Amino acid sequence: MATRLPPATPFAQLGIGGMLVVSYLVITRIGCLQVAKIGIEIGPIPLFLTELFVLAILGVVIASRSQEFITWLLSGTNAGWAGSFLWLLLLTSIGYCLAAVGQWGVLAVRDLAIFGYGTVFPLTYIVLDRPEKAAAAMRLFTYSGIVLALALTGDTLSGLHVLFPPLQRGVEGMGDIASYGGGDVGGVLSFCVAALLAYAAETSERRLFHLGAAAICFYAIMIGQTRSATIGLVLASLVIFVGARAAVRFALLAAIGVAVAMVVAIPVLFPTSGLARVILGFLLTLKSAGGVARDGDAYFRLLRWDAVLDLWRSDPLFGVGFGRPIIPANLVDPVENGLFNAGLPHNTFLTILARLGLVGFGLIVIPWVGSIVMAVRLMRRRPYGADLFAAGAAMAAMFGFAAFVLFLERPMHSAALWMVAAIAARLTQAGSAPATAVDPFGHARRIAYNKGYR
Repeated sequence: MATRLPPATPFAQLGIGGMLVVSYLVITRIGCLQVAKIGIEIGPIPLFLTELFVLAILGVVIASRSQEFITWLLSGTNAGWAGSFLWLLLLTSIGYCLAAVGQWGVLAVRDLAIFGYGTVFPLTYIVLDRPEKAAAAMRLFTYSGIVLALALTGDTLSGLHVLFPPLQRGVEGMGDIASYGGGDVGGVLSFCVAALLAYAAETSERRLFHLGAAAICFYAIMIGQTRSATIGLVLASLVIFVGARAAVRFALLAAIGVAVAMVVAIPVLFPTSGLARVILGFLLTLKSAGGVARDGDAYFRLLRWDAVLDLWRSDPLFGVGFGRPIIPANLVDPVENGLFNAGLPHNTFLTILARLGLVGFGLIVIPWVGSIVMAVRLMRRRPYGADLFAAGAAMAAMFGFAAFVLFLERPMHSAALWMVAAIAARLTQAGSAPATAVDPFGHARRIAYNKGYR
């Protein structure tokens, strides 16, 4: 087990491209979906934060590292094995869009945008050109979630509800109850909790801080009552359990036992406390998901999933293409009309299958899951193994979360996924040796010695 975290590149030394990546990750972790909606209009074309970021980092790469990016565009190489899959995804998406744009117009372009955000991977890979830079990005990605958790907790406990107004959630047997933050906030927090737990499992440095911060972030998830985030955390915990050493596994099991005991005991011992109310609300929300027919959110998803599965079966290998509606009109909520992601099943993997079939599914899931597996396998063979493990755990939480929400369909989540995947790809590298001054005479003497001259 690593005892210390190797030094990462300071923010001021990341370069303009690296600063852009880190700034985007931090801003969207703290500000979540609300800040991701900030944008401008150029004529009839709206550009939101993610598009502005992509244009900015693309400009930096073209100005400073154009040969590397052009190589990727032309051949799919120069950005690791995952970059090759995402290059194929880009080509496939362009082909699907060209085939559909004549009939479906802007809806086909929308689907191209959803899958085209994979280009964030090579751009991030290029600007974070050393493991030290990737480690800095991963740590700031993780720690920015703590700021979001503290903001949500403080805003809720104070009763102000300025930053996070209450949202009504239907719970079986309880009617509507208030939750705060919404699903995207819970998702962002779950990614950070997963990374914090991975850091705690792999390195003793800052372990108490990482565990305490993870507890704060999980409490914020309970405030938001985000069930999909909990599923993501369960999956990430399994990844951490598999990758951790035996002693850490035992400690993890013990911690889970203590946490379950506390969750059960607090509402019994302190039934009127604010913590008890948060725990009870969270447990009732989880229980409600089991009664699909009586839970509005669960029933909403089940109906859509069934419809999309039927559509996918009509062409399982290649999907039905871009633009075409994949949800029957009678299942589309009128409030969705006009929204960017209207008429989608709230399950990213079903969206992929419907649009691109098993071929496109493989082009996305293989680099996603492969990056997680790579992180677990290589974390103890690389200098920045703890950061690599954290990246893998965060992507595992994203995978579980994506099965119940709009994930790739929301640019903020899609960009973050491929950034973290690019960070993981850089962290698998052995690292760069520090530059040293060359002594020409000493170098000549070593060559002569190696050739047998004494």
